[in-house]
Amino acid sequence: NMTYAAPMNQMKALIELSDTCSQEIIFDCFLAPLIYNNVDIAAWTDRWGEKQVYFDGANYGDHMCACDTDGSCYGSETFANKCNCDNTFEHEWKQDKGQITNKTALPITAFNYGFLIYDVMEAMVHIGRLKCTGEAAYSTNPQSCRDLKMRGEQKSGLYLIEDADNNNFSKISKCDMDGP
Repeated sequence: NMTYAAPMNQMKALIELSDTCSQEIIFDCFLAPLIYNNVDIAAWTDRWGEKQVYFDGANYGDHMCACDTDGSCYGSETFANKCNCDNTFEHEWKQDKGQITNKTALPITAFNYGFLIYDVMEAMVHIGRLKCTGEAAYSTNPQSCRDLKMRGEQKSGLYLIEDADNNNFSKISKCDMDGP
């Protein structure tokens, strides 16, 4: 399990307020595949506790690594490998490196690896820092208390917000800014 210096709610707020966020995964392997016989052996855990098997981008549910996007994975032509480490026919160290960019999944909270059957199999994983940049764009006219909070409002009280269900006419809404 990953531990961070900042509390999870603060990290979630940073991610929501940012335009883009990413976190690097580096998996070094010696005869240690990420998938074997169509069974996912390696997975990282997202902030919701769900196991994820993509190792680059925001490719939910699709086992793949960065090398798959340009077709440069070892063994991709012969064995249709989507990650360098999935090629266990060459007895040499390999590396899969990727940037997770799915803001709804970040930050990475754990990395799990299923098994190393033989003593000769080795694997190392490095999870990089969470990196966020820019400012997320929000509607200029708030349509919810959340929109107000994202714009920086901190005081609880009554606010005029647009009613999306009623042709965006204004309505008065009581917003509790102390809650999530």
